[in-house]
Amino acid sequence: MRRGGLAAVVLVSTGVVVCVVAHWCLGTPGSTAGRKPSLRAIPALDLPRPAATPGVALPEFRWEARALEAARMYFPDAMMVYEVVPSMPNRDTAWNVAQRAGVALPLERYAALPETDQSGYYYYLTDGAVAVTCFPDGNYGVEWRDRSPVHPLPERVILALGVDETAAVTEQFVADTAGLLPAAARLTQVVPKLVRHHWNSETRVEEAQILTRAAVYRRFRDGFPEGRFSVEINGDGQVCSIHRNMRDVRPIGRYPILSPTEAAAALYSDAARVEGLSAADAFYEVALIEKAEMEYYDGALSWRIDTIQPIYRFTGTARDAGGRTTEFHALVPAVRPEYTLPVEMPRPGGAAVKPGAGDAGAP
Repeated sequence: MRRGGLAAVVLVSTGVVVCVVAHWCLGTPGSTAGRKPSLRAIPALDLPRPAATPGVALPEFRWEARALEAARMYFPDAMMVYEVVPSMPNRDTAWNVAQRAGVALPLERYAALPETDQSGYYYYLTDGAVAVTCFPDGNYGVEWRDRSPVHPLPERVILALGVDETAAVTEQFVADTAGLLPAAARLTQVVPKLVRHHWNSETRVEEAQILTRAAVYRRFRDGFPEGRFSVEINGDGQVCSIHRNMRDVRPIGRYPILSPTEAAAALYSDAARVEGLSAADAFYEVALIEKAEMEYYDGALSWRIDTIQPIYRFTGTARDAGGRTTEFHALVPAVRPEYTLPVEMPRPGGAAVKPGAGDAGAP
């Protein structure tokens, strides 16, 4: 059975810069009359690459019944693209975030210049017990270091609150910190955030202890999720950190997107990024795609990103030769390639290869 592609391929839409020529992209949403919009996509920075494993190929992709059919019925033909409103963090930015989060930090103790790291600029403000880190374009994180979710094992283990309790604590925190949660964001899920593994000497089994949960808020554009604002709650019912990965944006225009069938075919191309199937010791024959979703891609908290564009997210499971099941995600940029210029970017391990004619799995 043939298998197509390499395990590590790079998502073209990660961190792109959009250049808009005159009013071609700013006209009536959905209008493509006249000249095509001029979108120029280039990497924003040297993004982290998926692990490259030479010789490990992508498996054959197959589809759960009706997964692709449902996507064809639901997804639109065009979606809005958003420009990130640029901003640089400074001392006042960090202090204002701290104030909204209910933290009193002495402003006069800190310099007015941001710090730098390999991802770019950020501003860091702390008094030892609480740390505030602000990134460009409106993103930030707050960490309460005296509310650590990790406790020494086995002396004290505090398990996470239940889902309903976590949601209740989070909603109260949001109500008490007016202006902290971005406008139009709503609670969408409560997920395990930190899992602590330890070895049980009695059962001789490695056990996982969920110590915190995160309540995740998202905004919706055209009915599809964009951005994340997460509130992490420890087992004592305390907010121990918050993270905003929800940039300030403004609309550019509506662009035609790939159909679900076209996006599925692109899984074997350089346009896709497949995560979860790059283990060097694994041999995957078939990957079953169980769900097709559309969302806006924001990248990592600290990345410099100039536009927020829609992507396809395919989720499924693959079984390796040892019988172990692995969940994977495959991301494909949704904006049609004729609306962007080619991106020249190094590919780990070379270009991906689509399965030959006659192989099952490519719709």
